[in-house]
Amino acid sequence: MVEQLENYKKLNGHYPELVQTDEIYKHREKRKFLKDNNIMSKL
Repeated sequence: MVEQLENYKKLNGHYPELVQTDEIYKHREKRKFLKDNNIMSKL
């Protein structure tokens, strides 16, 4: 997921405001990445 978000940033110059995730993305490190980059997550 982080790699895809980094690619999005390279293409658009910023991270998306919202990503839709699955339960597999509920790991602490990924939640921290989303929070640190002000990205909202929705199941």
